Amino acid sequence: MLYLLVRGRAKIEAEFGVRIAQIGPGQICGEMAFLENGVASATAIAEQQVEDCAIDWSTLSDLFELYPHLASRFYRSLAVGLSRRLRRQIMSEPNNK
Repeated sequence: MLYLLVRGRAKIEAEFGVRIAQIGPGQICGEMAFLENGVASATAIAEQQVEDCAIDWSTLSDLFELYPHLASRFYRSLAVGLSRRLRRQIMSEPNNK
């Protein structure tokens, strides 16, 4: 499942409570497990009341069949989001300041 945050804020934490990101309305989480068809590598924890939409692969597959151009935009958006999150994490590492 992929989750789109509609309302509220959530923090994304990895093992041992390591904060990876904070997300807000319009942002997604669960993309790594979604892309790898595996288990989640992090946990989303609501920081305030949240509302989200869960999107499964079959729903997206149906949309991609109807709108083929949507698939490339969707995957590019996932890649850019993951790249930005990784860049922020790298820049916040104590050894990189």
